[in-house]
Amino acid sequence: MLPVDLIEFKARAEKDHIALTWLTASELNNSHFEIERSEDGKIFKQIGQISGKGTTVEETDYQFMDEAIVLGTLYYYRLKQVDFDGQFEYSEIRTAQVKSDTESMVIYPNPIGIGQQLNVRFQSNDHIAAFFIQDVQGKYVQSIIQDLPSKGQHTISIDIAHLAAGTYLLTDDAGNTIRFVKSAD
Repeated sequence: MLPVDLIEFKARAEKDHIALTWLTASELNNSHFEIERSEDGKIFKQIGQISGKGTTVEETDYQFMDEAIVLGTLYYYRLKQVDFDGQFEYSEIRTAQVKSDTESMVIYPNPIGIGQQLNVRFQSNDHIAAFFIQDVQGKYVQSIIQDLPSKGQHTISIDIAHLAAGTYLLTDDAGNTIRFVKSAD
């Protein structure tokens, strides 16, 4: 008998969070589930833990809400099921993305390579646009203030050549945030 008979594992985008649900048919010596998340599908970090039922032959429903998300970011999830003796198994990977209510800001390319400029397409109701770039630790690394000839749809290019390879957040003056990656090549 397998330690845990996982029937299903789902990741579903809600309005402002991602709901993870899974169902087991039976469990044998199941200590807990570690919920892991990735932004690239390769490097996963634990974002939560749910206790298992130990040993049971009854179906059991589990759920976890990931509320620490950035709108527009595609996330990868997997479960790490851990036995009382420390042995573990991973589930299949699931993905989910909460889209912004308005497509008020789009960036491209993403990821961005060396020598490329970050392009931002946005809707403005003002004659000035302000953007702020932060690293993943929350440190502000660049501010952009742009005069606009008119209200409406605009595209600007931002020079990010001075930024090191890594993950960054671009936020506009309305609080809309998009994550982007500057690659090392």
